[in-house]
Amino acid sequence: MARTYTMLPSDVIAKARVLVGDAREDMGYRDDDSRFLGWINDCLNAAVATAPGLFGASGTHTCAAGYAQTIDADRAVALLGVVGLHEGDADALSEFSPGWQSGTAGTPEEWMRAPGETLRFFTYPPAAGGETLPIRFVRSPTKITDTATPIELPEAFEPAIVDYLAGRCSLQDDEHVQSERGVQLMASFVGVCKALTGA
Repeated sequence: MARTYTMLPSDVIAKARVLVGDAREDMGYRDDDSRFLGWINDCLNAAVATAPGLFGASGTHTCAAGYAQTIDADRAVALLGVVGLHEGDADALSEFSPGWQSGTAGTPEEWMRAPGETLRFFTYPPAAGGETLPIRFVRSPTKITDTATPIELPEAFEPAIVDYLAGRCSLQDDEHVQSERGVQLMASFVGVCKALTGA
């Protein structure tokens, strides 16, 4: 069953406004909704970096001929794995079978990470081309442009997002105390993300 998200930007914005003392609509908000929406999108991008597994998606990869493959799924950020294939080590394979990259093509039996490249991977044996492989990858969240679009995170992350928004509000202040509070709130966001995901 597909994951259902129910946490709305309007709710987290309202809670963040209370934390920073900006909850009086009748007096005019200091930061409007559009600024908060920008911060929510920044928050989601930070969550991708902190806990990428939260944004896992499934798809298929059609192999190019050869050992080097690059995934091109929509909004893909990083490969998590190739489903059903053993994950190997390119360095270990090179010691055991030098020149494997130019060996006889066949149906991939093993995949390996490409060092330093999040969207590339290697197959062994090299692919003939056209094979399809089921993959798991990190997909960046859709940009939120209104306060009624659900946030693509489980509801357990609401306190962390509220802290992030309040932190961003505080960081824009010149006062040292407020800036220090902003840093603490931002650190709280990272800590909660790591705690909830085991990162």
